[in-house]
Amino acid sequence: ASAPLTRANLQAAYVAISKRKDKNGNPVRLAGQRLLLVVPPAMLFEAEQIVSQPTIPNPEGGAGMVPNPLAGKFQVVVSDWIAAINTSNKVDTTWYILPAPGGARPALTLAKMRGQENPDIRVKADQGNRVGGGSIAPEEGSFEDDTIQYRGRHIVGGAAVDPAFTYVSVGS
Repeated sequence: ASAPLTRANLQAAYVAISKRKDKNGNPVRLAGQRLLLVVPPAMLFEAEQIVSQPTIPNPEGGAGMVPNPLAGKFQVVVSDWIAAINTSNKVDTTWYILPAPGGARPALTLAKMRGQENPDIRVKADQGNRVGGGSIAPEEGSFEDDTIQYRGRHIVGGAAVDPAFTYVSVGS
């Protein structure tokens, strides 16, 4: 979408997400799910103002205040990495909706190689053997220069899972 971040546009995005269906044609059941409103640092204050106020002026023009329908539905997350990833000229007006971590329908997940779920930490064993026989622990240092060398390897990545609760707008 190309709508600026306003209360009306954020509410329209929420409604659009709530109307989505899964691959079997069933509703995605957004009710009760807390979403993340991810914004660049330039949009911090307007994002917090939109979702944190418990009451707002009556949008129908009447007197008084009414409950803010967006309060409690979003957690504002300010990401400094957006500018590193999004190199377009609209980086300061682009906003994202993502599911909260641990939610029912995650958009992204940590991927690990089967059989390599944990880090592989090793120590170089070039310490030699005792003259009278017997092994020497690697922590006693290398035969060559008394150094102790460790190596760690961990294979991880990211994977897209379910885009049902995601939304992006490049702003105005």
